[in-house]
Amino acid sequence: MICLFGFFYQFHVLETDEISHDINFYWVKTERLGGHKIAHQVANWDESITLRGTLIVKNTRRLFLFEEVAKLKQPIRFTLPTGESHMVIITRLSKTKSTFLKSGLYVKQGYSIEMERYWE
Repeated sequence: MICLFGFFYQFHVLETDEISHDINFYWVKTERLGGHKIAHQVANWDESITLRGTLIVKNTRRLFLFEEVAKLKQPIRFTLPTGESHMVIITRLSKTKSTFLKSGLYVKQGYSIEMERYWE
């Protein structure tokens, strides 16, 4: 589910094959005379969420909402089915069309939506 301008939109996770949540930590390592390195924290962490899935025939327009929201370049509230809720920005949306009919229409559409955690 996403929330934009106070309105909630349902994005069903049934079409999602994989949800990955990454946390990146940043360290600087310094050499010492004894040969052992010491690590110093230099910044806070970054979090990202990636959705990957496949849409079949009738559901291929489901990504339209994410396309329009991404074009607005606004932070959105994204809630996972587990109840986790984060403010995120959409950084990348990839679509792959495959399994074409003789008429040229595609049957399958793979997608990947990459979002980064937005800190206020």
